[in-house]
Amino acid sequence: KEPFVGRPSTAVCPPSGEKALLWTPPRCDLKDCPPPAQLPEGYRQTADGTWQCNESFVGEARSHCRLHRNKCSAELVLQGCRTAEAAAAAVQPFRYEESPERPCKEVEECSDPANPPRGYRRTMFGWTCAAGYSGRAEKTCRTSLQCVAEPTLSGCVPLQPCVPLTISGCEIDASDCQGSRPANSTCPIRCKPPFEGIAGFAICPEGNADPMTELNVTLPQCELTSCPEANPVPVGYVKSVGGWLCEEGWNGTANVECTLDLGCGVTCSASGCDPP
Repeated sequence: KEPFVGRPSTAVCPPSGEKALLWTPPRCDLKDCPPPAQLPEGYRQTADGTWQCNESFVGEARSHCRLHRNKCSAELVLQGCRTAEAAAAAVQPFRYEESPERPCKEVEECSDPANPPRGYRRTMFGWTCAAGYSGRAEKTCRTSLQCVAEPTLSGCVPLQPCVPLTISGCEIDASDCQGSRPANSTCPIRCKPPFEGIAGFAICPEGNADPMTELNVTLPQCELTSCPEANPVPVGYVKSVGGWLCEEGWNGTANVECTLDLGCGVTCSASGCDPP
């Protein structure tokens, strides 16, 4: 939904008749962010739209978009520029006699990592998880023993496939769902001939990061609608346009049924006609 952009997701109506749709929320990012009404001191915008520190200010200008979810609004936040005096004070260690347990000041701001770890991507709105990863990227600043502010990225984990589908039945064809299924994928589950009916499906959820996650399965609705011809035709029975009948001179009502053996074979058995 504007002003957000991203990859859409799909809601599926299950054929089993359940009322709830099967769906996963789309992953959305803000397309644009309005500048602040009052520009903070120390920042200026260049002709190409990037932000820089003003003269007499030091640091690296950074911008990210802050979303106010309760108001459905966003604002541009600028950070990273400060006076030389403020920058020097930010890394000045405490005296040990004042705070022996914490010799350095804690910092809230720091530069971005020069070599970000795999799974993270920098955008104009901040850090996000790269393709193939799931989670919520977060940058924190920690002070080292040398009183240097060091950035740390966390929150993104690799996407994992779901475990292979284990399902069986004479009427089910799940050949398209064999092996591990990647996250955010769907495979059909069909009726195996001579069964017919409405196909089902299996879904590996979007953003799955657990390799032990099982597929969400909706089974097909299969019926045995036809039966192979009896060969040879049983004695006392004849096949007509309308179905099976007792042969002339035989008594009763012909009844032909399809049965499954242990090997999923379909056989035709006739009953109901008695000899004269």
